[in-house]
Amino acid sequence: MPGQRFRETKDLDGVNVTVAGVNDGQAIAIRPAGREILILGFRCKVVVETGAGNESAKVERGAWAGDQWTAKGNVNASVSRGKVEFRLTEPQAVRISW
Repeated sequence: MPGQRFRETKDLDGVNVTVAGVNDGQAIAIRPAGREILILGFRCKVVVETGAGNESAKVERGAWAGDQWTAKGNVNASVSRGKVEFRLTEPQAVRISW
């Protein structure tokens, strides 16, 4: 419903992904490889718990062009102790790798 808050956490083969928001925001998470997550969505907050500890994570906006990912800029993300947090305001695709 419009204006209703939502929050949902799913396990993607050992990686917890939480999506939260309001006003019809939504996201889908796909794990195409062992150390990679793709998030597509808008109007929501996303938290990904990679379990990678102190390893760094790369977080970038982009799109697929054929079979290649094309980066289109960085995402204002907080990365700490295997946890990646960011907001999706406009519709976009975000790739997280570690």
